[in-house]
Amino acid sequence: MEDINNIDYTIDSMFNSDGTIKKRTDTKVIPNENNRVNKVIDKSTKCRPVKNTKKSRQKPRGTSDLAKKAIIFIALGAGLTIGAHEFKTQTDIYKGTLDVKGDIGTSVTSNTEYYGYNQNEEKPYWDYDTENIAKDILNENKEYDIDTRIYGCYTHLNEYQKEEFMDGIFKKMSKLISEAPENYNEDEIKSCLHSSFSEYLDSKGVTLEDYSKIMEKVIRAYAKEEINEEEISNLLGELNGGSR
Repeated sequence: MEDINNIDYTIDSMFNSDGTIKKRTDTKVIPNENNRVNKVIDKSTKCRPVKNTKKSRQKPRGTSDLAKKAIIFIALGAGLTIGAHEFKTQTDIYKGTLDVKGDIGTSVTSNTEYYGYNQNEEKPYWDYDTENIAKDILNENKEYDIDTRIYGCYTHLNEYQKEEFMDGIFKKMSKLISEAPENYNEDEIKSCLHSSFSEYLDSKGVTLEDYSKIMEKVIRAYAKEEINEEEISNLLGELNGGSR
């Protein structure tokens, strides 16, 4: 049996031998769903989130070679003096956060269109299919809560007109929900039925800075091999005003 306290084992477990390694909008709601949606909207957004039922983190889709190497370089550069076992645990969580961010970022990465080439900036021109981004946030990666899926979109958007794109995405999510509210749960309706990103943050009573800090903790919690549902629920409760 391998000794996980052996630093060589820790490094070997990280690298191959060759070193590779979202207030209600004025869109209309279908009549038969009007009461349900109104009840959801009228409720305070500061409510207890639904616990995620996921027990163990799904098998990672893969961490980039550069990111894997960065794990050990960052640790060494910081002069960490933790033991090999703790080092391995923390590096596993770090790799896990990269995998989670990759998952929740696919709403953007899968719907970014590239065309032509900008000689001045030495990179291709790009644009977003915001309709499909909105659909993916609502319908894909449902092993993660809706706020985490929204955050994944936010973090993967280019800094150029980032909030403007988020506003457009929220408008499209709101339209999708208004057209078929029966397809979405209460958390999705409360989080996505907004006309802008700033309205979404206001509904939760948090600043962008605090929102980002909380969501990074949520991602770290999801990154653990054995996911602690209570930890995630408490963090999401903090995002929603600290209610339990």
